[in-house]
Amino acid sequence: MKSRERGFTLLEVLFSFVIAASVLVVSIQTFASAGRGIARVQEREAMARLARSRLYEMEAYFRNSGQKTRAGVWSGIYEWGSSVERIAGSASDHGLYRVRTSITRQRPSTGPITYELSMIIVVSEHDA
Repeated sequence: MKSRERGFTLLEVLFSFVIAASVLVVSIQTFASAGRGIARVQEREAMARLARSRLYEMEAYFRNSGQKTRAGVWSGIYEWGSSVERIAGSASDHGLYRVRTSITRQRPSTGPITYELSMIIVVSEHDA
């Protein structure tokens, strides 16, 4: 009489390890990709906050001093520039002006990332 022993063969165990390792590799890649995506979103959100801040700051400088351009570097990472230009054809007593801000970060691996923001303001001629 043959006796049947219970258990797994070596081939079954190896096949199970291959499947488990494949699932583990895919899971690690998915989490790493998600982490990079979160980092990109956080960076763009920081650039958007900086752009809004510089945009409103440029508006205030223009209204108070007539200064039409500003530029600088923030936190040693982001280069920014802001400008104000009159929109052609606006009424003589109230001028329409476009305020623009651009934020750029140089990234060696992917090239520069730029975020631009603009708004239109109305300025009385005696304020400009």
